[in-house]
Amino acid sequence: MTVGIAYVLVEELLRERLPRRWAHTQGVAACARKLAPLVDDRAKALEAAAVLHDIGYAPPLVNTGFRPLDGARHLRTIGSVDDRVARLVANHSFALLEAEQRGLREALEAEFPVVDDEQLADALVYCDMTTTPDGAPDNCR
Repeated sequence: MTVGIAYVLVEELLRERLPRRWAHTQGVAACARKLAPLVDDRAKALEAAAVLHDIGYAPPLVNTGFRPLDGARHLRTIGSVDDRVARLVANHSFALLEAEQRGLREALEAEFPVVDDEQLADALVYCDMTTTPDGAPDNCR
């Protein structure tokens, strides 16, 4: 899946239903583009994961109520999403801790093991955590 297709997919699911979440998603993706020089050839994967990271909030995709897992499961069904991107979505922003609280950690770890590229995973967390709910950069530089 190209980054452009990721934008189209997420926009279709979030823009009208959850406009604030859509704004946040765009801000996270903008931060990812700023970090592109730091991740070199992994920049497209970072931006795709940034665009897709909150797709699990889309009402049609809610199954478990745990957005990282619901989103990654949906991405897996599409088939054109790189496994690394789906795993980044599933494990972004301390998802393992929340999965533990929800009794979903075993399912998350079994279906979507943590990506073994700490820099890429950390870059996604940084982008997510430094973007406000309204999509403004809080600290992304």
